[in-house]
Amino acid sequence: MRYSICVTVYNSEDIVNDFLRPLIPTEYEIVVVDGMSTDRTSELLSKYGDRIKIIEQRCSRGLGRKIAIENSTGDIIIIVDFDIQISSLQEIVEAYEKIGLEDKISVFHLVGHSCSPNVFIGKKTLFNHYDAWQDVNYMDDVYFEKVCNHFDALRRVNFEANYKCLQIRGSGSGTETRYEVNIVRKILRRIKITADILFVSGFTYNQLLNFYKLKYIPGKLYGLALYIPAKLISYFIKTPSVNEKIKEIQRSGTLTVKE
Repeated sequence: MRYSICVTVYNSEDIVNDFLRPLIPTEYEIVVVDGMSTDRTSELLSKYGDRIKIIEQRCSRGLGRKIAIENSTGDIIIIVDFDIQISSLQEIVEAYEKIGLEDKISVFHLVGHSCSPNVFIGKKTLFNHYDAWQDVNYMDDVYFEKVCNHFDALRRVNFEANYKCLQIRGSGSGTETRYEVNIVRKILRRIKITADILFVSGFTYNQLLNFYKLKYIPGKLYGLALYIPAKLISYFIKTPSVNEKIKEIQRSGTLTVKE
C-alpha cells in the first residue's frame, strides 16, 4: 500500500462516521491512534474491522501522530485532522504527485470554509528523518513546522478542496468538556496547554495575552494565573525543545531521498 492516512482521535463519537465516510472507499491505509477515549469512539471505530488499524494509547496529539506514522506501512504519509471531512482527498494526492518534490513535505492549506486546516503529505522517510511530531498536546503542528522550516523541508500550497468542518460535542473555545468536566481539572488542563504553548512558541506574558485575546484587568489577571505555573511547568517538559531537535537532526547527517 503506497499511501497511509495517519490521524489521532479522542472522545469524538459524534463525528467518527462522518470523518471516515469519504475515506473508507479509497485504497489508502487508515491508521488511527485513539488516546483512550471514554465515550463510544473506540466502539464505532472497531465496527470498520480490518479496514482501519487502531492503536489505543494515552498520549498527546503530537506523540499520537508519531505513533500513527510508526505503525503505518505506506511509503507516503498523509496527516489529517479528525474533525475535518475531506471529500476530495484524491485531488489533493494528485496535486502532491504533480508537484513532484521528493525531498520536501507538502503542506496543503485547505481554503473554502471558516476552518482552514492543513494536510501534510510526504515520504515516510522524511517524516522519520525530521521526527518533528513530538510529545506536546498543543501547537504540535507549530513545533513540526518550526523544525522542518529550519531545513527548508516544507512546500506550502493553498488548495481549494471539497471538505467540511465537523463539530465535536463538548469542544470549542473555552469549553473542551470532552476532555474534562470537573472545574479543577479544566483549569489544570488549561495550564498544561499553556505550558505547551510557551514551550513551543517561547511567548512572553504579553504575547500570551494577545494569543488568548485577554484584555483589561480581569483578563490580564487570568492570563497571569495561567502564565506563572505554565512557565514553571514548561521547564520540566521532557520533549526536546525545537532548537534541541534541530541540533539532533543536524548530528544525524543529511538524508538522501530515493524512490
